[in-house]
Amino acid sequence: LIASAAGDLPADAATSALLAEANACPVLRNGVALGVAEVSRGRACRCPLGAPATGGYRCEPLRAGERTVGIVNVRFAPGRPATAPELNHLASLARVMSLSLGSLYALHDARNEAITDPLTGLPNRRFLDGHLATLMKGNLREGRPLALLMLDLDHFKRFNDAHGHPAGDALLKAAAAVFADCVREGDTVARYGGEEFTAVLPGADRAAALDTAERIRNGVAALRLDTLPDLPLPVITLSIGLALAPADGRSATALVATADQALYRAKEGGRNRVVVAGA
Repeated sequence: LIASAAGDLPADAATSALLAEANACPVLRNGVALGVAEVSRGRACRCPLGAPATGGYRCEPLRAGERTVGIVNVRFAPGRPATAPELNHLASLARVMSLSLGSLYALHDARNEAITDPLTGLPNRRFLDGHLATLMKGNLREGRPLALLMLDLDHFKRFNDAHGHPAGDALLKAAAAVFADCVREGDTVARYGGEEFTAVLPGADRAAALDTAERIRNGVAALRLDTLPDLPLPVITLSIGLALAPADGRSATALVATADQALYRAKEGGRNRVVVAGA
């Protein structure tokens, strides 16, 4: 965020310049105010915004908690250095803006924590419910397919009991990384609960969804946990239920229920397989 007064660069160009080289800005890097009364008599910093050729400038950091998230950049005409009251007013303005930004960032962080699984870093079921419902409405309106995969690690409780909860957590994190690596940009993987995950594949037809499901299943089977190098671990397998909208459900609730039934059939059928709803 840049709040610029009497700047030479348009706001969008200034933002692009600063973001491209943010670490070069000592105010952003160190979180302390910086300025020069007259650049012809003082040493101007190598500002990505471009220090003025004449006159003076002052940059005040904008803080959100412990983070420096922007600057207020003010430039002064040649021969007219800023007065102490003006600098105090600028510092007060930056503090007020920082308080507002701090509140916004705190709300953003709280929302992210509410919809993110802390162990795997994936979205959680709370996020998935709203996200899937929104996607379903858009895809149905546009006549585009949507596939949903329900993913369940086979015999996870047995693994957890045999190797301990830290090993179980390591397995969940490793599996989550495989899921995320195997889907396309625009797909969503979420932790549904326990050892169960979901993958939402907008625009995927039956063949594309099956291809993704098999890629995920094979990726999990190839997992080796670096955190447990001395233990003879079994091959990890995965059962997957696949449902397609709108054929298998015209609402998020119906689609999840149908995919869950297909997952149950995969478990009943011997595990380590993909079962398509209705097949």
